[in-house]
Amino acid sequence: PDDRSDVCFISPSSMAMLNFGLTSEYFVTDWKGLELPSKALTLMPINDNVEEKVGGSHWALLAYFRPLNTFRMYDSMGTNLRAQAEKAASELSKTFQADNARFEIESDSPRQTNAYDCGAYVCVLASELARCFILNQRLMRKDDLQAITPEVVRQRRAAMWEVAKRDRQARGGTALRVWKSRGCP
Repeated sequence: PDDRSDVCFISPSSMAMLNFGLTSEYFVTDWKGLELPSKALTLMPINDNVEEKVGGSHWALLAYFRPLNTFRMYDSMGTNLRAQAEKAASELSKTFQADNARFEIESDSPRQTNAYDCGAYVCVLASELARCFILNQRLMRKDDLQAITPEVVRQRRAAMWEVAKRDRQARGGTALRVWKSRGCP
Protein backbone atom coordinates (compact mmCIF):
# COMPACT_ATOMS: atom_id res chain seq x y z
CA PRO A 1 0.00 0.00 0.00
CA ASP A 2 1.11 3.51 -0.77
CA ASP A 3 -1.26 5.67 1.27
CA ARG A 4 0.54 8.94 1.87
CA SER A 5 -2.64 10.62 3.09
CA ASP A 6 -2.27 8.61 6.31
CA VAL A 7 0.96 10.45 7.21
CA CYS A 8 1.22 14.03 8.50
CA PHE A 9 4.30 16.16 9.14
CA ILE A 10 3.90 19.02 11.65
CA SER A 11 6.30 21.94 11.18
CA PRO A 12 8.80 23.01 13.85
CA SER A 13 7.14 26.44 14.06
CA SER A 14 3.76 24.84 14.72
CA MET A 15 5.25 22.66 17.46
CA ALA A 16 6.90 25.75 19.00
CA MET A 17 3.40 27.08 19.70
CA LEU A 18 3.24 24.61 22.61
CA ASN A 19 5.57 26.96 24.52
CA PHE A 20 3.23 29.94 24.23
CA GLY A 21 0.79 28.88 26.93
CA LEU A 22 -1.97 27.95 24.50
CA THR A 23 -4.59 25.46 25.67
CA SER A 24 -5.23 22.12 24.03
CA GLU A 25 -8.51 23.59 22.73
CA TYR A 26 -6.46 26.04 20.65
CA PHE A 27 -4.74 23.16 18.84
CA VAL A 28 -8.00 21.25 18.38
CA THR A 29 -9.42 24.31 16.60
CA ASP A 30 -6.32 25.67 14.85
CA TRP A 31 -5.13 22.30 13.52
CA LYS A 32 -8.60 21.02 12.56
CA GLY A 33 -7.75 21.23 8.86
CA LEU A 34 -4.90 18.75 9.34
CA GLU A 35 -7.47 16.05 10.20
CA LEU A 36 -5.09 14.54 12.74
CA PRO A 37 -7.67 12.10 14.16
CA SER A 38 -7.72 10.41 10.73
CA LYS A 39 -3.93 10.13 10.36
CA ALA A 40 -2.22 6.86 11.20
CA LEU A 41 1.21 8.47 11.61
CA THR A 42 2.04 12.04 12.60
CA LEU A 43 5.66 13.23 12.83
CA MET A 44 6.57 16.24 14.98
CA PRO A 45 9.99 17.82 15.59
CA ILE A 46 10.48 19.02 19.15
CA ASN A 47 13.31 20.93 20.76
CA ASP A 48 14.61 21.85 24.18
CA ASN A 49 13.33 25.43 24.18
CA VAL A 50 10.86 26.03 27.01
CA GLU A 51 10.48 29.80 26.67
CA GLU A 52 7.90 31.89 24.83
CA LYS A 53 10.43 32.90 22.18
CA VAL A 54 12.36 31.19 19.43
CA GLY A 55 15.29 29.19 20.74
CA GLY A 56 16.65 25.81 21.66
CA SER A 57 19.78 23.86 20.92
CA HIS A 58 18.70 20.23 20.54
CA TRP A 59 16.05 18.57 18.38
CA ALA A 60 14.31 15.20 18.57
CA LEU A 61 11.35 13.62 16.78
CA LEU A 62 8.00 12.80 18.35
CA ALA A 63 5.78 10.38 16.42
CA TYR A 64 2.15 9.53 17.07
CA PHE A 65 1.20 6.09 15.75
CA ARG A 66 -2.58 5.71 15.87
CA PRO A 67 -2.76 1.90 15.42
CA LEU A 68 -0.91 1.54 18.75
CA ASN A 69 -2.31 4.77 20.28
CA THR A 70 1.28 5.64 21.14
CA PHE A 71 3.48 8.73 21.13
CA ARG A 72 7.10 7.67 20.65
CA MET A 73 10.16 9.91 20.97
CA TYR A 74 13.27 9.39 18.86
CA ASP A 75 16.22 11.29 20.35
CA SER A 76 19.68 11.01 18.79
CA MET A 77 21.26 12.01 22.12
CA GLY A 78 19.28 9.72 24.43
CA THR A 79 16.46 11.03 26.58
CA ASN A 80 17.38 14.72 26.86
CA LEU A 81 13.96 15.84 25.65
CA ARG A 82 11.76 13.47 27.63
CA ALA A 83 10.00 16.28 29.54
CA GLN A 84 9.28 18.29 26.38
CA ALA A 85 8.09 15.20 24.50
CA GLU A 86 5.80 14.09 27.33
CA LYS A 87 4.38 17.63 27.59
CA ALA A 88 3.73 17.74 23.83
CA ALA A 89 2.11 14.29 23.87
CA SER A 90 -0.08 15.22 26.82
CA GLU A 91 -1.15 18.57 25.37
CA LEU A 92 -1.81 17.18 21.89
CA SER A 93 -3.70 14.03 22.93
CA LYS A 94 -7.01 15.88 22.67
CA THR A 95 -6.10 17.19 19.20
CA PHE A 96 -5.39 13.63 18.06
CA GLN A 97 -8.47 12.29 19.88
CA ALA A 98 -6.00 9.93 21.52
CA ASP A 99 -7.44 9.25 24.96
CA ASN A 100 -5.15 7.17 27.17
CA ALA A 101 -2.33 7.30 24.62
CA ARG A 102 0.93 5.76 25.78
CA PHE A 103 4.26 7.56 25.74
CA GLU A 104 7.47 5.70 24.91
CA ILE A 105 11.10 6.52 24.30
CA GLU A 106 12.62 4.56 21.43
CA SER A 107 15.67 3.04 23.11
CA ASP A 108 17.08 1.91 19.75
CA SER A 109 16.98 5.39 18.22
CA PRO A 110 20.12 6.08 16.17
CA ARG A 111 22.75 8.07 18.08
CA GLN A 112 24.67 11.03 16.76
CA THR A 113 28.42 11.10 17.32
CA ASN A 114 28.86 14.88 17.23
CA ALA A 115 27.25 17.94 18.79
CA TYR A 116 25.49 19.35 15.71
CA ASP A 117 23.61 16.68 13.75
CA CYS A 118 20.42 16.44 15.83
CA GLY A 119 18.39 18.32 13.20
CA ALA A 120 19.74 16.12 10.42
CA TYR A 121 18.80 13.03 12.48
CA VAL A 122 15.26 14.39 12.89
CA CYS A 123 14.98 14.87 9.11
CA VAL A 124 16.34 11.40 8.31
CA LEU A 125 14.22 9.70 10.99
CA ALA A 126 11.05 11.48 9.84
CA SER A 127 11.73 10.50 6.24
CA GLU A 128 12.52 6.88 7.08
CA LEU A 129 9.61 6.47 9.52
CA ALA A 130 7.23 7.77 6.85
CA ARG A 131 8.77 5.53 4.19
CA CYS A 132 8.58 2.47 6.44
CA PHE A 133 4.97 3.20 7.34
CA ILE A 134 3.89 3.84 3.74
CA LEU A 135 5.55 0.64 2.50
CA ASN A 136 4.90 -1.67 5.47
CA GLN A 137 2.13 -0.09 7.58
CA ARG A 138 4.37 -0.25 10.67
CA LEU A 139 6.97 1.70 12.59
CA MET A 140 10.65 0.99 12.18
CA ARG A 141 12.15 -2.03 13.91
CA LYS A 142 15.52 -2.21 15.61
CA ASP A 143 17.30 -3.36 12.43
CA ASP A 144 15.66 -0.55 10.42
CA LEU A 145 16.84 2.00 12.99
CA GLN A 146 20.35 0.55 13.08
CA ALA A 147 20.62 1.20 9.33
CA ILE A 148 20.56 4.95 10.11
CA THR A 149 24.26 5.40 10.77
CA PRO A 150 26.25 8.61 11.20
CA GLU A 151 27.50 8.11 7.63
CA VAL A 152 23.94 7.85 6.28
CA VAL A 153 23.01 11.05 8.11
CA ARG A 154 26.15 12.79 6.82
CA GLN A 155 25.23 11.82 3.25
CA ARG A 156 21.63 12.99 3.69
CA ARG A 157 22.82 16.29 5.20
CA ALA A 158 25.09 16.78 2.19
CA ALA A 159 22.16 16.03 -0.14
CA MET A 160 19.98 18.58 1.70
CA TRP A 161 22.78 21.11 1.32
CA GLU A 162 22.86 20.49 -2.45
CA VAL A 163 19.10 21.02 -2.68
CA ALA A 164 19.43 24.28 -0.73
CA LYS A 165 22.22 25.46 -3.03
CA ARG A 166 20.06 24.80 -6.10
CA ASP A 167 17.09 26.65 -4.64
CA ARG A 168 17.21 30.11 -6.22
CA GLN A 169 15.39 31.70 -3.29
CA ALA A 170 17.90 30.30 -0.81
CA ARG A 171 21.06 31.02 -2.86
CA GLY A 172 23.04 33.57 -0.89
CA GLY A 173 20.35 33.79 1.76
CA THR A 174 20.81 33.89 5.50
CA ALA A 175 20.15 30.18 6.00
CA LEU A 176 22.99 29.23 3.67
CA ARG A 177 25.41 31.73 5.22
CA VAL A 178 24.64 30.46 8.74
CA TRP A 179 24.96 26.83 7.61
CA LYS A 180 28.32 27.48 5.97
CA SER A 181 29.61 29.51 8.96
CA ARG A 182 28.97 26.51 11.20
CA GLY A 183 31.24 24.35 9.10
CA CYS A 184 28.55 22.42 7.28
CA PRO A 185 29.56 21.20 3.81
